[in-house]
Amino acid sequence: NKTGKIMPSITRALVNKLRPRGGPGASLTMADVSKLRLRDGRTLAFNTYGRARRDGGFPVVFAHGNLNSKAFSPSWAQSEADADKAGAWIVAIDRPGYGASCALPGRSYLDWALDVEQLADHLAIERYAVVGFSSGGPHALACAAVNDRRRISSCGLVSSDAPYANMPPGTIQHMYGVPIVDMPNARARAHRNTAMLRTNYLAMTNEQKRGLALNDLDTATAQGVEGAASDSVLEASPSWGFELGDVAVPVHLWHGSDDVDVPLAAGQFLARGITDRKAQLSTHFIEGENHTLIRRHWQSILRTVVDTALATVTERETDKQNAIRRLHSEVGNRY
Repeated sequence: NKTGKIMPSITRALVNKLRPRGGPGASLTMADVSKLRLRDGRTLAFNTYGRARRDGGFPVVFAHGNLNSKAFSPSWAQSEADADKAGAWIVAIDRPGYGASCALPGRSYLDWALDVEQLADHLAIERYAVVGFSSGGPHALACAAVNDRRRISSCGLVSSDAPYANMPPGTIQHMYGVPIVDMPNARARAHRNTAMLRTNYLAMTNEQKRGLALNDLDTATAQGVEGAASDSVLEASPSWGFELGDVAVPVHLWHGSDDVDVPLAAGQFLARGITDRKAQLSTHFIEGENHTLIRRHWQSILRTVVDTALATVTERETDKQNAIRRLHSEVGNRY
């Protein structure tokens, strides 16, 4: 596995191609909260922040963790500034059942991938990266596995959950306290976790962080805990609807050695599955870090994902131009 940043050289003309073309949502800036009516009538709520697209910000679709929401602040009050410094325009979305996004009973990871594609169309996004934190990791992977690969340029996984049903026997029991995860026991667990998090957040001595954490939790549970419960059911399901080997875009994976919420073994399992086939994987296993490593590494995570995405776009543009030149050459030789 390779580690480290990819530092691309990208022309001004290519940056201009990545900017909005005046389509819906092209002028969204920090703190914009919008809603999209999907084709099936559901509402998808999202928030945007970071470097404005008109200033060259590269679109990054962010999938939040369990009992988080579009209001999640990865690096607390520095989240917007960190995204701007990394050259990222963040599109943070409430998953179905979270925040202001309509619930979708029995939803799958592939349903989420389709929702993201509809939102990308709505925002006139030509190319974008995906980043998933914790329960958001499998959702980001689903996009990278099945969505239009001409549009997705890189994928970032941060403290990501794994397909626990495919890991050693007893993994689901260890993770969820039950051998089989269904909606009733997942709801009960989500209610307990909500109460525990609220108690922990209320005890925070930093007033600013306390306010951000409570706002995120209140947003996440505005409709109840259906979103959080369905995340758990999906994580523990025998099939995710796609294979890890289906991912064919560059992937960066971050995981802390001391993560007790999603153990390092989950990140290692994902790494083995992704590299079995065709993806270019870079692992970042951080010694001494825990599940909240995103709080301390948000800017560097975004910078790495954006740099990789831009390098991928440059490579694809070069391949496209070379193919056109070969075609012209072949046509010329015929005549």
